[in-house]
Formats: sequence, structure tokens, C-alpha cells
Amino acid sequence: MQLSRPIVQSQTLPEPFKQRCIDQNRSIITDDGVMRIDAQVHRTQDANKELIQKKLANIIRNAFKEPKVRKKTEPPKHVIDARIAEKKRRSKIRQNRTVLKFYD
Repeated sequence: MQLSRPIVQSQTLPEPFKQRCIDQNRSIITDDGVMRIDAQVHRTQDANKELIQKKLANIIRNAFKEPKVRKKTEPPKHVIDARIAEKKRRSKIRQNRTVLKFYD
């Protein structure tokens, strides 16, 4: 069973939600802007139709959810200090490996 809906030309969805729906579901939208939802899980056509309707409802419901905005954070001071201390320690180890050449 397959459902095809032209999502790009849809006038029922507001533009920001339509764009979010397209961005979230690129794998099921063709180049023409048609959304194709497949369901072949159940043995009966009615059960597959019901499953497709649930999938479509979930897609639209997710489009109406506001995306979470990630807050930029900085690493704690002790983490930065530990990283710098480790770099200095490794630097000293590498410096000790060099052979000093004395010229006459």
C-alpha cells in the first residue's frame, strides 16, 4: 500500500511547518515534491491503510513541534587546565627525547 501526497503544493500546511516537514522527511519526498509513504507490514489492505494514516499523522505532528535549540556551552575551567597540563607534560617528554649535540 502506498500513499502519495504533494507536500510542496499543499495549501493546508503553513509555510514554516511545510518546510520543516520537508527537511525532516527528505528520504520519502521525491524531486517533484510528492511525499510517498509505504506500508506492507500487515496482510490486509485496511490494516496497511491504517498504518499509513498513523505514519502521516506522526509526520505532520513532528513538523508542528518546535526544534530544540542547542545552547552553546564552554568547557569547565578544570577541564581546560587539565588539557593544558597534559600538553605541557607531553611536551617535556618529547624534549627529553632529543639528543643534544655538542660542537667542538
